[in-house]
Amino acid sequence: MIWKTTIREIKNTFGRFFAILAIIALGVGFFSGLKVTKQAMVETTGQYLEDLNFFDYHIVSTMGFEQEDVEFLKGQEDVRDTEGIITFDFLYRNEAGEEGVVKAYSIGNKVNQVKVVSGRMPEQADECVVDCDLFGEDAIGSTICLSEHNESEDAEHFVYNEYKIVGIVQSPLYIQFERGNSKLGAGKVDGFICIPQDGFDVDYYTDIFVKFDSYYPLYSKDYNEFLKNKKDAWEEYAAQAADFRYQRILADAKAELDDAKNEFEEEKKDGWAKLVEAKTELDDAREQIIDGEEKLSSAQRDLNKAKNTVAQKEEELLDAEREIAEKEQEIQDNERKLDENASMISKSWKDIEEGKALLNAGRLQLEEQKQLLIAKEQELNALEASLGSTVSAGDISGGNMLAEGKAALLAAKAQVSAYEDELEQNAVKLEEGERQLRGGEAQIAQGRSAIEEGKRALDDAKKQLEDGRSELEKAKKEIVSGQKELNEKKSELEDARSEYSDGEKEYEDGLKEYEEKVADAEKEIADAEEEIDDLEEPDSFLLDRKTNIGYVCFESDSSIVEGIANIFPVFFFLVAALVCITTMNRMVEEQRTQIGVL
Repeated sequence: MIWKTTIREIKNTFGRFFAILAIIALGVGFFSGLKVTKQAMVETTGQYLEDLNFFDYHIVSTMGFEQEDVEFLKGQEDVRDTEGIITFDFLYRNEAGEEGVVKAYSIGNKVNQVKVVSGRMPEQADECVVDCDLFGEDAIGSTICLSEHNESEDAEHFVYNEYKIVGIVQSPLYIQFERGNSKLGAGKVDGFICIPQDGFDVDYYTDIFVKFDSYYPLYSKDYNEFLKNKKDAWEEYAAQAADFRYQRILADAKAELDDAKNEFEEEKKDGWAKLVEAKTELDDAREQIIDGEEKLSSAQRDLNKAKNTVAQKEEELLDAEREIAEKEQEIQDNERKLDENASMISKSWKDIEEGKALLNAGRLQLEEQKQLLIAKEQELNALEASLGSTVSAGDISGGNMLAEGKAALLAAKAQVSAYEDELEQNAVKLEEGERQLRGGEAQIAQGRSAIEEGKRALDDAKKQLEDGRSELEKAKKEIVSGQKELNEKKSELEDARSEYSDGEKEYEDGLKEYEEKVADAEKEIADAEEEIDDLEEPDSFLLDRKTNIGYVCFESDSSIVEGIANIFPVFFFLVAALVCITTMNRMVEEQRTQIGVL
């Protein structure tokens, strides 16, 4: 009966039945699709991270690491790869002048490999690849610069002030939009860049990433259990790696300090030996100076006696020399005057000769002017004859020209006559000058004769003086020789005194410098010892994937999808149930109605 009723109800309300069936199918479809969405997301992302060798452990230390530490961790059980990297934040400025904060990574090729979206990987130390979410393809070929607002301790980690962008990349460290926080700028990291290790001015690794040689599904319990089992051991490995670095730094510092101490002791010993040797040399030099001073005093007394004797003889010669000099000066004055007069006469003869030449030239010029006047006069006479007695406008003009020409001719004749008179006067003056010069030459000849007689008398006196001088010069030479020798001794003594003084000052300066250097070196050694004593053991930190923001956020997002998959289909089933209940209520009412009719 129920089956018949149900079939009849379906036939009568087929549209409602089909709607309910469709709602249920849609709910089942949504449920099935959403249930596999998380698995698809996780598997796809897991394969992506596995392809790029996403890390399992991230190890950091307050002292950093070296390659030896990387190799130590690589040698542990189940390890596929380990890689040390360098990472620092810095304030950047692009070519548009925009500023922000980026995290710089050294490029590795083992763990956390980057995927090139566009462009290429860096080939030079001043090239870089950048975050595809921060820069587009149009940024390739541009540069990213360290902002001048960086603190010196942040900028000094990098070799260059700017890096050329050669590629756009994705990194497994960033699988969603969040890029983390920073102590720089506004406190938020805008993106990342990757540069070659040679682009960093750092000789240690800041981080080590570890990848195990095993594969577990992403976010699986097996993976979490795998890491849980290794955590204690790897915390110890991380601490050991950090301690290895600490011990190397400590050993290097102690070795360097020991070398410095040994070098200091050697230099201190050598410096003191040199000072002692210098003091001994100074004492010997002082004794030699005292002995030399006594010898010089004795020689100076003997030389002074000889000088007094020579001085007396020299005074006698000086009186004779003054008389000769006076007579010689008188002769020289007379001779100079004669030379001056002779020079004047010679010059006057030249002037007369020049005057004669000018006179002759003037006479030639005068003759030429006379000829010109005669030609001009003939020209005027011809003009006058051609004019005759004709009276016209043109003839009147010609008459004027004739009158002006005659007037000019008369004026020229007057000038020529005056010039001729002047030439004759000059000729008379030249003859008078010649007579005077001849008389002067005769007087000069007489004066030169008198001078020659005076010179002969002066030569006799000079000869007597030279004989006395010869004896005096001989004595002087002996004195000069003695004085020279004495001066040389004095010079040697002064040099010795100066050298002693310089040596004494040099010794005092050397002693002072020695004491200062010793004090400075002892202070530096003490500071180094204190610094070594204060060197604290490093802290190490073992971080797993859950410290990566993108990794954690992706797990949360996939779980949200799964939650929606569990909740969303319920609404469809509730709607179907509501429709079913409504249908059953209507069927019950119909049956009640039929029973009542019966």
